[in-house]
Amino acid sequence: MTTTTIGRLAVRRSIEIDATPERVWEEFASAERFRLWYSAEGGVEMPCKQLVYEPHVGGKFDASGFGEWQGVRHDFHWSGEVAVFDPPSELTIEFRRPGDDAAMSLTWLLTAVDGGHTHVDLIQH
Repeated sequence: MTTTTIGRLAVRRSIEIDATPERVWEEFASAERFRLWYSAEGGVEMPCKQLVYEPHVGGKFDASGFGEWQGVRHDFHWSGEVAVFDPPSELTIEFRRPGDDAAMSLTWLLTAVDGGHTHVDLIQH
């Protein structure tokens, strides 16, 4: 069950994974596993150089790094907290760049699919 309201201005990517929602959730339950998703080791083009993630409601989220995109260096720093931590169905992190008023959220929704698979929606809103 989705507990986060997703507005009109959202970017959604979906994938089906050959694993149960409980197995997929293990990637969110551990800060070490979650960090791999956003590292050069995980294949990210603009990886986090530092990522703090505390896997619980109210937990700290802080990501910073830099990378090159289209020949230009881009630095980033986002800071926020875990808004929803609902195993094994939803993780929502709300964050902003320091000094910005506008917040952004990332929501992962996990839905069981027949055959032990999981439909994953990643929504940036």
